[in-house]
Amino acid sequence: TGQPCGIYYMFDMEKGITDMAAAMPVPAGTKIDGYTMVVIPPMPYYHLDYYGDYAKSYPAYEALDKYVIAKGKEPKPEMVLEQYVNDPMVEKDTAKWLTAIHYFLK
Repeated sequence: TGQPCGIYYMFDMEKGITDMAAAMPVPAGTKIDGYTMVVIPPMPYYHLDYYGDYAKSYPAYEALDKYVIAKGKEPKPEMVLEQYVNDPMVEKDTAKWLTAIHYFLK
């Protein structure tokens, strides 16, 4: 029902490790053998549209951290959902790749 996503539960830049899930939105109640359904409960989040190569998105996260701190919040998200809006197999120009970043707070 939407674009492919990455759900990041933890990301440690120093150690170069993450706990994440590759995800695809599906209608409520969908069951697919061999797959686990994850329901993201309503919670506050910040949203940022990032245009560019996926490998160069770190400055977008730094900007989100600064914004969250300016709002008086702790810059430690409960999870981050990246929605990959463009298909890089179709759109070859990395400057046009759109990643919608959803920064869910505790």
